[in-house]
Amino acid sequence: MGYRGYEFTWDNNRIRTTNVQERLNKALASPKWSDWFPNSRFTHLLSPISDHLPILIEMGRQKPAQGRKKRQHRFEEKWLMDPECEYMVRNLRDQNTAQGGPMYRLTEKLKHCQMVHWSKQKFGGVQGQVKARLDTIEALNTTIEMGNT
Repeated sequence: MGYRGYEFTWDNNRIRTTNVQERLNKALASPKWSDWFPNSRFTHLLSPISDHLPILIEMGRQKPAQGRKKRQHRFEEKWLMDPECEYMVRNLRDQNTAQGGPMYRLTEKLKHCQMVHWSKQKFGGVQGQVKARLDTIEALNTTIEMGNT
């Protein structure tokens, strides 16, 4: 699959002719895995505290399977920190819905719930924040690599 970053993943931290560097740590992927995650990549990160470089595996987006269902949304614990969350849940609970059993009524209420939309507005896209921080780490690693050559 190849990699990005510094060529070697281990360094004995000695100087000049006694220095040994090797690519000991590796990540492997089967052809099937590569088909499922075609945008994946492996990056050798720098480490100031170890003689081994960690490997970041970015899987990218998985190829959607045919007939795959829409992603379900889950309740996130961070929502409990915001007082608006309780208000929204109480509002949802108090809504009148069509007749039916308790699970049917709950499902109908959840279909009209705006918690995910509210979360994106309130907390921002977490995936975007993670990507921005990983980009910052990559930029810092590049800067450090350039300083070490």
